[in-house]
Amino acid sequence: MHIIQPETVRRVIALAEAMETRSAPEGGTPGPSEELDAVLAGMPHHEIVELVAMISVGRGDPGSDRFEFILGNIYMTKEKAIRYLMEKQHLAEYLKKAMIKLGMET
Repeated sequence: MHIIQPETVRRVIALAEAMETRSAPEGGTPGPSEELDAVLAGMPHHEIVELVAMISVGRGDPGSDRFEFILGNIYMTKEKAIRYLMEKQHLAEYLKKAMIKLGMET
């Protein structure tokens, strides 16, 4: 069962892609990194944990075919999970692959 909406995952993907391709803007305008951090901070803890589980699915980790099991075994504070997501290389790629594998992409 997915709690997070596909639109939310797509927004995270778009910001992660922007973060990978753009440098920080000048003049105090928030860049993609700051915007992604703010979006994640505004999300409920359970949705952040679902994104972390989706990374495992997107990477094809062993056991990633059992999403509910992975999801139930992630014990991270919201802050730690956000830090993990913000530092994850290939975040957008993993989330895209997970959406397909989990049937969230139409």
